[in-house]
Amino acid sequence: RYHLFRYKHQYQGEATSSIVFIYSMPGYSVSIKERMLYSSCKNAVVEIIEKHYNIEIAKKIEIDSGSELTDTFLQNEIHPPEVSSKPKFSKPAPPSKGRKRITKAPPS
Repeated sequence: RYHLFRYKHQYQGEATSSIVFIYSMPGYSVSIKERMLYSSCKNAVVEIIEKHYNIEIAKKIEIDSGSELTDTFLQNEIHPPEVSSKPKFSKPAPPSKGRKRITKAPPS
C-alpha cells in the first residue's frame, strides 16, 4: 500500500518536517499479481503527488512490515550519517616478469 507520512523530527538542533512516501507490501501473503500491480503503479502515484499536488517528497521507502519504521530508521534514511573518509583504492602493482637478465651480445 502507499502512505504519505509527515515525519516531524529534530535535525542539528532545529525542528524539521519531512514528507516520506512509504510503499508497504506485506511479504508473500499477497498474490504475485497484486504485488506486481502495486509495484508498477508506484512511480505514477509518486509523480502525481509531486507534480499535481506540489508535495515535495524527501524520501521514498519500501518496507515489508510496520515494525521496520522506527525513529532511528527514518532519521538515518532522511539524514544519512556522513562517512568521514573513504578508503581510496590503491592500484595493485603490475605483475613482474622476474628478475631482469643481462644478455651479452654475441662476439663478432
